Amino acid sequence: MESKIAITENGKTKTEIISVTLTIRALFAPEMNTVIQMNKDNTILSQEEYTPDSFPDTFTPNSETEYIIVETKKQVPANPDTTRIYRDIYSISDESITTFCAREDHICEERETPILWSK
Repeated sequence: MESKIAITENGKTKTEIISVTLTIRALFAPEMNTVIQMNKDNTILSQEEYTPDSFPDTFTPNSETEYIIVETKKQVPANPDTTRIYRDIYSISDESITTFCAREDHICEERETPILWSK
């Protein structure tokens, strides 16, 4: 949405433009997040599970961690027997992990969790 306003003062006209962009996505509510820490040889160093509302405020990887895989399990509302798993990979160049948590009104909020790399 965009709005233009023209204001004339002392014979001079100024135009102000106000623009708003809103992005809405349909998401399945997450049920569980699994954080898997991997080393440079692609070996699992640790694996931890979190409910969406218990994900930590910050995340400190093991000192040997080269990358992190976050698996998010979501149930499909139209078919309760179907679970989908989504995976995101985070490397040392990433500053935060993005997860989602469903509110009481079923709207999913995005959450950014800072990654405190030790390297």
